[in-house]
Amino acid sequence: MGHLQTKFERASRTYENHSEVQREMAVRLVGLVPAFRPHSILELACGTGHLTLELARRFPAVALLATDLSQGMLERTQEKLGGVVESLELLLMDAHDVDQCHADLIASNALVQWFPELEEHFRKIRTALNPGGYYALSAFCSSNFPELNTILAAPPFEYQDFPGHTLEAAGAAAEAAGLDIVHRSQAVHPVLYPSVRDYLDMLKSTGAVRAPEKPFSRARTLTLMRELEKLQTQEGFTATWKPWFLVLRKP
Repeated sequence: MGHLQTKFERASRTYENHSEVQREMAVRLVGLVPAFRPHSILELACGTGHLTLELARRFPAVALLATDLSQGMLERTQEKLGGVVESLELLLMDAHDVDQCHADLIASNALVQWFPELEEHFRKIRTALNPGGYYALSAFCSSNFPELNTILAAPPFEYQDFPGHTLEAAGAAAEAAGLDIVHRSQAVHPVLYPSVRDYLDMLKSTGAVRAPEKPFSRARTLTLMRELEKLQTQEGFTATWKPWFLVLRKP
């Protein structure tokens, strides 16, 4: 089991109640899809079903295949949407295998920041899309959470490999893969958490933790908390989310 699969399997029981930003992103993303009538929809990395529900609301009665790398995430989606979305099918699948599928509309929410090679991903998407089909996706910039990244880039952490892609780089990769850009936009979304501990609990609960090659000792964890607490006010701790949105079309 790979690192991503392991961490999201662990987060499958807590993700639903700590992912309000991802829920809001799903609503916005589906609203950006142009008016058309897909016969089939494929969702990558459905998680606990935020985007799944919005796709079903926007395109009722259309065959919807929701996939995820985590069995636990699929079970949470089934618990939430089974019997509510009649056209829903769930499948355990790695999003890297998307080129084995075919659909008129493919969608992913908060996924591709984990993919270092976006052009390769978009080429697989192009293979999977039917002619004239759309790929709607959202993800996070590498500058997501600047409050945290500034600390992690400095000693004693000295991390530089933050996950994510700029919107400009993502658009360039999509065009290089032969996809047309229909829509692109960026958002800056500050969120106030009651405390630094609540913020860190959110990261753990949604699986948004760093790779195991750079594990945190207890001492480093306490150092990180002390540095973050310097930014905390009486109101709480503010973290700045930086999601972007793309809608692509296969000519």
